[in-house]
Amino acid sequence: MELKQVLNIPTTFFYKMLIDPVLYDVQRYKGQSVRLDQLQGLQYIRKMSNNEDNIVTITKVVPDRSYHFTSEVEAVKTAVSYDLKPLNDQSFELTYSENIVTSGLFDRAKEKLKETFLDNMHKRNLRRIWNQIEESY
Repeated sequence: MELKQVLNIPTTFFYKMLIDPVLYDVQRYKGQSVRLDQLQGLQYIRKMSNNEDNIVTITKVVPDRSYHFTSEVEAVKTAVSYDLKPLNDQSFELTYSENIVTSGLFDRAKEKLKETFLDNMHKRNLRRIWNQIEESY
């Protein structure tokens, strides 16, 4: 799934809103504070509400431009990327990408079914969150 949206706020503001929860999660689940320049390549295990382990690996960090990570829960691996392309000082184009890979036949069928029914709701929720961030500026 790929989603694009132009936001009328500086990239620095949006990126801070995106990365601050990541820094918090790393501190919470690894028990140590890290700086932005230490995030790339970092891996930590995040407990989910159903007590499953979610292995998060941060794959790319470019301040105010990109944030990519993978999330692995059992046999389902999800790659997520946020890429910010500045248009001017007060706006940018956000490209959000999410790619789900599964190894088992049952997991593939389950993810395909979920994607079919929940994709539009997921996109709508992302846009709503991004609009709220834009309005909060």
